[in-house]
Parts: sequence; C-alpha cells; structure tokens
Amino acid sequence: MEGSTVLKFEPFAASSNDPLTVSVEIMHEVWGSWVDASPDDNRLSRSIAVTDLPVFRPIGSYSPRPPIPLGGQFLDLDGDSDLDVFQFGYDPKLLRRTADGTYEDITDLSPVVLPHNPTFASPGDFTGDRHPDLLIMTSGSPAILLRGDGTGVFTDMTAQAGLGVVTGCSRAVVLDLENDSDLDLVVLTSGQDRVLKNNGAGGFTDITERTRLLDASRTNQIAIGDVDGDGYTDLFFTNGDAPSQLFVHSFYQGFTEVPGPWRWSSGRTTLLLDCDGDGRLDILALRDDGSHLYRNLGGLQFEDVSSAWDLNQPALNGAAADLNNDGLPEVLLTTFAGYALLWNRGGTFVDMTSLIVNVGGGYSLANGYPQFIDLNGDGLRDIYKTSSSYLNIGGANPLIPAPHPGRVLDSVRSFPNPFSQTAAITYRITRAGKTEALVVDVTGRAVRRLRSGDVEAGTHTIAWDGRDEAGRPLPAGVYFYSVECRNERVGGRMVLLR
Repeated sequence: MEGSTVLKFEPFAASSNDPLTVSVEIMHEVWGSWVDASPDDNRLSRSIAVTDLPVFRPIGSYSPRPPIPLGGQFLDLDGDSDLDVFQFGYDPKLLRRTADGTYEDITDLSPVVLPHNPTFASPGDFTGDRHPDLLIMTSGSPAILLRGDGTGVFTDMTAQAGLGVVTGCSRAVVLDLENDSDLDLVVLTSGQDRVLKNNGAGGFTDITERTRLLDASRTNQIAIGDVDGDGYTDLFFTNGDAPSQLFVHSFYQGFTEVPGPWRWSSGRTTLLLDCDGDGRLDILALRDDGSHLYRNLGGLQFEDVSSAWDLNQPALNGAAADLNNDGLPEVLLTTFAGYALLWNRGGTFVDMTSLIVNVGGGYSLANGYPQFIDLNGDGLRDIYKTSSSYLNIGGANPLIPAPHPGRVLDSVRSFPNPFSQTAAITYRITRAGKTEALVVDVTGRAVRRLRSGDVEAGTHTIAWDGRDEAGRPLPAGVYFYSVECRNERVGGRMVLLR
C-alpha cells in the first residue's frame, strides 16, 4: 500500500562507558516495494549517534553549503573579532566575513601585490598600534610584512621591518620572547633558524647568536609553550634530519637545550598539551612510525608514557582541544591515508573516530594541518583543514557547557586558554538584560571592562587582546574574567602568555 513508512531503530553500545548508537533505517513502501525514503542528496549516512559528545559532519555534505572558504588561514583582518580568511593559492585573497556570515573579497582594497603561492600567513599586532598586521612567507623568498589600518586595508612595510635580509624561509613562529608585549619571530630556514626581535614598531633585528638558539638541522616544525613554568616561552624543535630538541628560555641566559628521551629523527609535528591536568605541558611527538607522549614530571624531567596511554599511532600532524569540558585535551591525528580522533580519559586515550561522519571516504581529513575552531559562530568547536572542514552538529559544547534550568546567565568560557594574542570569551543569557563583562588580575583589580550595557538573549562572544583600559599591554600571568547579568555572575580563569 503506497504511503506506508517504517522507521527501524537498532540500538548498540560497545560497553557501558561508550555512547549509545542508534542505527536508523527509513523505508517507504511504493506499490508493494520498499525503497529508501532518504535519498541522501546531502550525502549523509543513515546512522545517528545518540550521544552527548560532539559529532562532526563535513561541510561538503550540506545543501546548500555553509559559506566557509577552504584553502585558507583564519584570522581577524579588521579587528572586529570575526573570523576572516587569508586564502592561499597562486593568487591569494583577503576575504572578510560580513554581518550575514558570508565572505567578501577585499584584496583590491590594499595597495599591495600579494605573492603567488604563499606557504605561511600569520596575523599579529607587530607594530603596536592595536591593529592586526599580516606576515606572509613564500618558500625560498624573503618574508613580507603588511601593516593593517584596522579596516582590512594593508600597506607593505617589509623594507622598514628589515625582513628582506632573511632568505630561504618558508614559515615562522610568532611569540613574545622577552615578555615585553612585542611580537618577535623565529624564522624557519633551510639551515640555521633565525631569531628576530621586534623593536615594538615592527622593525626586526637578528639576535640569533645572542639567544644561543643554535639549530643547524632541517626543522619541520616548532611548538611553543611554557614547558618549565617560569613564565617565558620555550621551544620544541621537530627536526627532519636530526633528533628533536627542547630549548627552554630565560631572560638572562637565552635558550638552553635540555636533553630528553626524544632521541629519534624524522619527526613530523609536536603538540604541547597538558594531557593529565597537572598544570604542566606534556610533549606529544608525531612520527610516521608511531607517536610518542612524554609526560612532564616537573624539573625538566620527562617520561615516555606512550604505551601506558595507548598512544602509539603513526601521525603526520595533529590538533588538540578539550571537547567535553573535563579539563583534559582530546587529540585529532592525521596521516597520509586517514585520521583518528582520540578521547582523553585521564590516563589513556580511546579511539572515537566514529564521531567524525566521513561519507564514502570523501572529504578526508588525511594529511594537512587540522585545527579546532568555531567556524560558524554557534559556540561549537569545529574542525578546519585547508582542503576539508567539518562542522560540530551537536553533543557536548566545548565553548558553552550545557544550560542550567532557571538560570539567566548560563555559562562563560574563554578560548584559547592559555592565549598570547587574543582570547574569545563566549557566554549565553536566556533573558535580555544589562550585562557587564570584566577582566581582573590576581589582586582583584579590574584591568579591562569588555562590555557594559543591554544585551539580547542568546549566545555572545567578546574578545580581549591582553591590554588594559588605556590600551597598554598587560604582563603575562593569570587573569580572571566574569560576566554578570540580572544579579547572576559566572566567570573563569585565563592565562596570558607573552
């Protein structure tokens, strides 16, 4: 009989600790024959995971597709805290996000010629004027520094920056070496990597010899973070033709290489992350023949816990983020042929790759550099890679925890944390009202008022650039943020790195 429909549920859970999965088949009877009532014109499989964990769905499976450009680097071109895009390619483009969520090409607004096929782009206030600037590199060519005016228009200041003397570079690490709020550079070259100090106005001086950062091997990647907890940025070099190296940094002694159990070469990428929640950055080194997790024991002592944590998978690149609000980072690994999403259960990692909906092998996350980022402003952390992206379509919200019934101001969360340039503070209110958002230091002194006024109900995001009310950069350290609405206050702790 035409018109009958059957919805068949088949629940399954591998164990009591795993999410319940319900396989759903929608069959429709047409003149005595049962046919698929879900033609999959959006190319989604007919399996629905019933879980409080995030589920990632490829952007390419949406019809119509969300207007999120691929092949680019997300950054803020005009200082409005929206995610704009520097799009790579033979003719790179500057794409600005508009109020309706679409992107407009603003490349021609700037009186500059962007280089063909750039390999690296990084935003940052290199000139100290509170406007985002743009550093661009092309393999084998000198770096280019573009000064932004805060509206998305850039002018070339490479000559004034003194970057033309550094050749053979492909990418760089942006960091604050001396905690003076000036963005410095470590430039990766074909030989000795170079340390360039910023004079505060975008002029750079090569201080490599003075810092004692001596590395003549071929560096694949540099991971940055405060490994020894002294407030200064340390560097972990992943080398291609020599063993990897950890350099800890102090103001008076420069960089000192610290020996460790990482005696292998041909590394791909390294992630610095606090796997066990003890406040110390651990080292996750990714290699073709297997990854290695080195637990930071304190006192610059490290222990290889790869086997104990069940983390021996081969990998090329990766990203880490706390996806379920338990304070522990999950890890996404990519390889030549595929990828793996590993869930942190405090002492071991569990494979949860099934949370990524991969349709027919398409939209693969294999290879490339993935990152967790909120692509569409819904408060959920998505997955972005230059050739494919996945939206978080539900489950645990990494930016805003689940709502509490009866509350007006539900939750507040900052990301990234720690941060070195800009942190996004996201919050949700259930009823409109006057809202105040503050940042205070460890003494309780308010250092920045981020918002004060009437706010509509819904999810909102505000940005803090690590400066006080007068626009002066604040020192590295611990700060606290709070949002108050209708006599309710919620806040948290954030760490500013310099």
